Amino acid sequence: MQRIKSGCLFYEFYLLFFWEWVIIFLFLLICYRCFFLFFIHCYYFLLIFCFYSFLSLLFWFLLVFIHFWHFY
Repeated sequence: MQRIKSGCLFYEFYLLFFWEWVIIFLFLLICYRCFFLFFIHCYYFLLIFCFYSFLSLLFWFLLVFIHFWHFY
C-alpha cells in the first residue's frame, strides 16, 4: 500500500514539473517577438530565465531525493 502511495506521489511531482516547463515554453512563445527583437538588450531576462530554470531543476531533484529517502 505504501509503495502504491509513493508511486502516486512521484507521478504528481512529475506532472508538477512537466506543467511548469509547459508554462515557461508558452511564456517564451508569447514573448517571442520581444525576446528575439531585443535579444541583445534583454540579457537580464535571459539571466533571470536561466536562474529560474536552475532553481526549478534544483527543486525537482530535491523533491525526488526526499521522495525516495522517505518512502524506500
